[in-house]
Amino acid sequence: LRHNTEHSVPTDNCLMCGRCEAACPVGISLNNLRLSQRKDGSRITKATYGYIPPITPPQAKIAYFAGCMGHLTPGIIQAMLTIFAKAKADYTFIDEKGGICCGRPLLLSGNQKAASVLRDKNNDFLNQSGASLLVTSCPICYKTFKEDYELNMPVMHHTEYIRLLLRQGHIQPHHSELRTIFHNPCELGRGSDVYAAPEEVLKAVSHKLPTVYDGRDSLCCGGSLANIHLTPLQRTQLSSDALKAYLTYHPDVLVNFFQNGDFCTRKGHRRSSSGKPGIKQKICYLYNPINLFIMLWTPSQKVLIDNFINRIKTVEWFKHAGEPSEKYWVVDTIWEACDTHGRKTREVWEKNSEILEQKALQKLSDEQIDFIFETVSLAIGNQVDEALCAFEDRIGQETGEDQSGIEDEILDFIKRDTAWACVELLMNEKGFFSRICQINESGRWACSWIGKYPQGNFIIM
Repeated sequence: LRHNTEHSVPTDNCLMCGRCEAACPVGISLNNLRLSQRKDGSRITKATYGYIPPITPPQAKIAYFAGCMGHLTPGIIQAMLTIFAKAKADYTFIDEKGGICCGRPLLLSGNQKAASVLRDKNNDFLNQSGASLLVTSCPICYKTFKEDYELNMPVMHHTEYIRLLLRQGHIQPHHSELRTIFHNPCELGRGSDVYAAPEEVLKAVSHKLPTVYDGRDSLCCGGSLANIHLTPLQRTQLSSDALKAYLTYHPDVLVNFFQNGDFCTRKGHRRSSSGKPGIKQKICYLYNPINLFIMLWTPSQKVLIDNFINRIKTVEWFKHAGEPSEKYWVVDTIWEACDTHGRKTREVWEKNSEILEQKALQKLSDEQIDFIFETVSLAIGNQVDEALCAFEDRIGQETGEDQSGIEDEILDFIKRDTAWACVELLMNEKGFFSRICQINESGRWACSWIGKYPQGNFIIM
């Protein structure tokens, strides 16, 4: 700039993550300098968005704006709507049936005139709502609404709003045993100085681990829309490096309060025996913690879950496996259980898990079921794994045959069955998986079925 030389590359080749500003000893506003030098090359006018029909949102005290990324991640929207409902909030969903971008991506690329057109359009929608508070889930929308729109109402990121609900006692989430670390998006933390709210919210639902990347030192995920020079491979490398740094803390969950974090992919888990991805011990789940807040348990549900978890932690897994039984058919080895009877297991277990899941979703949310699976996995995973290895050694010594090789499958099997038993408990049902849990709690393993279901009986070890 000083010598009036070409500066487009250093100006444009920046993620605008703000880490250099945070580290600058003399407080130079580098992001604003770069942004002021980016060329405005757009040709957008007010007529550009004339195709959008007039929107007259219902009058309400709170206006909720999901934004582009919110609509690309519908689970975030569903979670927020659930929270609004639980809190009995008077709200209107501004862009429920579609809308336009908040304008910040255009602003970051230097297209300030185009961004102003979007601001004017959205301002009309917001003013028509009559709201006295705007809540948004996207840090990009949050920053531009707060700094560029000059609204006549306060703006809250959903973490700030959820913290308010917590402090006022309007919602009471279940505190889980999940060990979490937090990746604060650049636009929310360094960009908007929002640090305390997400930390407080996360501590309310999990065991939050401190890291050197908390606060202003949060790492950039590489997904910023501000940089037009980075290749996809370079962005992937940035997100991979950041992910590796966070995972050195060995969390159960890496939490991100932004839908667009490049390494924040949705977790998977196995509910049925149909080959879906399985819960694996020591896997770090990556997801937006707003989904934790859809799990708003009633006091009685909390008691049932806590009592169930405390009970299964005391189980002496496989202690009596292999011993004779007058009630059930007993198999002698793991390979007999899995090879000889495996087909029947898949047939009976898959049918029951699918039926139960359909019934459960009428009373519980998908996120609540996920929570139960994760909580059960964390509660018993290591115990079952250690007991299974000891049992394999014992059977191997007795038979002279190696019983190892399918520990992960059996571990998934037991955790899945136990989680479904917890779901049945919440539904006040004593069904198929409750019977399995009772067998397993006696130191056995319900590993298959003999006879045509529902006639017949369990095969156990």
